[in-house]
Amino acid sequence: MNGNIRRPSVAATSVSSSISGRESVGDVLRKAKKELIFKRICLALFLIVLAALIVYLFVAGYINNLIDDSLALIE
Repeated sequence: MNGNIRRPSVAATSVSSSISGRESVGDVLRKAKKELIFKRICLALFLIVLAALIVYLFVAGYINNLIDDSLALIE
């Protein structure tokens, strides 16, 4: 064995590019964890708003009108 370590291409993250060399490993990990939590919260809020929009479109009748119009075009 030649001693080379194989690294997958997905291992590269944007956090490593923000390291200035003066931050400790703990600081970098805390920052990455904070960014990950923020991204998950934003994604969850986006999905909730999207689900609410879909429910509203069904309740308001826009989806039924769209389905009726598309079926009328087929006939």
